[in-house]
Amino acid sequence: MEWEEGKPKRKKHNRLPKDLRGLIGEANMRFVHGDHQAAIELCHKVISLSRKSVEPYQTLRMFYEELGDKDKLLGFSILCAIMSPNDVEEWIRLAELSLEWNDLSMAVTCYGRAIRCEPNNLDYMWTRSNLYEQMGETKKLIEQLGNILNGLKPDDGELYFHVARKLTQVLHDDHQIEKATDVMWNAFVKHDAWINVEDINFLLELLMKRRFYAKGVKVLCDNCGISFEPSLLSAHPEDSQDFLNGLKQSRQCVVPNGAPIDLTVKLIVCLIHLDCPHLTEELIGPLLEESPEAMGDLYLDVAEAFMEMSMYSKATPLIATLTTTEKYNLGAVWLRYGECLGLLGRLDEAVDAYFRVIDLAPSHLQARLALSGLLQQLGRSEEALSILNQDDEDGDSQLEPQLLLQRCNLLYSHQIWDEFIRVSKLLHSMHINWPANPSQIGEYNYSVKSHRFRALIKSKDDEDLGFSDNGVSVGELWNHYQKFCQTLFDLKRFEELETASKVSITSNVFARDENIVKECDFLRLLSCYFNRNSIDAYTFVKKEICKDVNNNRLWNLFGHIVSTMQDLRHNRFCLRLMAKHQDHLALELLNGHNALIVGSYKHALGEYMAVFKVRPEDALVNLCVGLVFTHMTCQKFSGKKTLPCNTGVCFP
Repeated sequence: MEWEEGKPKRKKHNRLPKDLRGLIGEANMRFVHGDHQAAIELCHKVISLSRKSVEPYQTLRMFYEELGDKDKLLGFSILCAIMSPNDVEEWIRLAELSLEWNDLSMAVTCYGRAIRCEPNNLDYMWTRSNLYEQMGETKKLIEQLGNILNGLKPDDGELYFHVARKLTQVLHDDHQIEKATDVMWNAFVKHDAWINVEDINFLLELLMKRRFYAKGVKVLCDNCGISFEPSLLSAHPEDSQDFLNGLKQSRQCVVPNGAPIDLTVKLIVCLIHLDCPHLTEELIGPLLEESPEAMGDLYLDVAEAFMEMSMYSKATPLIATLTTTEKYNLGAVWLRYGECLGLLGRLDEAVDAYFRVIDLAPSHLQARLALSGLLQQLGRSEEALSILNQDDEDGDSQLEPQLLLQRCNLLYSHQIWDEFIRVSKLLHSMHINWPANPSQIGEYNYSVKSHRFRALIKSKDDEDLGFSDNGVSVGELWNHYQKFCQTLFDLKRFEELETASKVSITSNVFARDENIVKECDFLRLLSCYFNRNSIDAYTFVKKEICKDVNNNRLWNLFGHIVSTMQDLRHNRFCLRLMAKHQDHLALELLNGHNALIVGSYKHALGEYMAVFKVRPEDALVNLCVGLVFTHMTCQKFSGKKTLPCNTGVCFP
């Protein structure tokens, strides 16, 4: 490929005086006669007399090149280029020398300076783009190729297409499909005379990835001689509704003889996605004449297009043909075959297809899930469960969370509770550290942070279990965890419920959602209460009350828990909390009850009277005040018993 080269622009350098030029000539003569050292010394003498002149540096570079001293050759080449910033030849010479040293970065810099001197020299741009490609600098490579395209003249069609192909491929490999499509589309519009079959194929692939199927049909019509009868498309742009309506009203699609089969298949795929399957019936005939062993990928493209448009009856025969071949007798093909059969209601055949997938790929997740669902529909529940089984005893195997979740759902629907609980624990071990021994839960100090608790109860058995990356969502895990805890509650397995609720604090998955964290905290409280673990329940209810001191449900639960405790720790808690919330009626009542129980009647009376002033009609408050006066009357050493007795009788 030949590029247009501009004339180099050189800046006039400082010329040496005649006497110094004579010294340079003498240095050259001495070097020719073998007196190399004297020649080099003369050049250095000239440099000391005229430092801004480039001639002595160029002469020294020539000497060191002849002597084979590569280090000094490179050094003086750099000096020459720097002292002649507008001399393109100096920069190109330095770039070539850098390439000999395999210094690509230096070469790129030198070509950049050369391009700055000659902005229209496409040869330098192309060389620089090749260097960027070798260095893996994709972003700079794309920018450089774009500059080359912008610098080409309108009559450079062949060169434009050559650069456009490379730029499109680079953008495609960098997953910039939109930009790649635009570059190739502009090349088709500007220089349609240089289009070949590979270009059409590539552009169609890009358009189909962006789901621009109407544009794909337009490209085939303009460049491959494809037409429709009656012709209703030419008067309308490809992105208009009139174009689509005209396409749907066409009765036949005419493809020229000898058209490449891969382009015909792309036309079929575009027509299918444009909801024009009636135009594809005659076009599929040539494809079916091709060997599925050799053209199986084209069969699969058409079948997948039919499946995307929910035309499973048309996709099934094509995939069935592929399953009979040796090359395409693969798990992925059988999986699509099973999907089609299942959606067509041919469940028994779909089950056989999915069994075939599992034979070819035993660890295929989607096949197992789909097969389990089909077996469940057919009433073959035991087989559905067995399909979801995994070797959870083998530490080297990876567990699929989705299979475990589906298995749990089946076990729950069939009320196989023991197995459901076991598999549920296995499922949640992917994000919760279950204790190897339930007694370890009692060692938890509730004042420590969760990461210390996680280290305390980490199970060595669970360390060996590995889970794949095909995880389930947080919502699915939380919904199942709630179902799991509700099942333990219904079965009155409160000890296991307490363990399950306590270890939820180790879940990094649940910790991401504040609402789930709150639910887990309250669940721990309830589980301890139902398991009659009043000590831990008291610890949890204290934390909840401190968060929401006006919640009546929490105060009622606090009273239930305190009534089952054997100590009076709650007295100090209520007094401390009263110091922060001095007008809280529930706290005043509780402090009054505590004082009454320990026999501090005057303190109890003070607390009750504070509540009585706010709620004088409350029967419970009146009863409590009456009880205090009655107890004071019954004291052995109390005098004047008549007044407190009469007062106590008046309150209830």
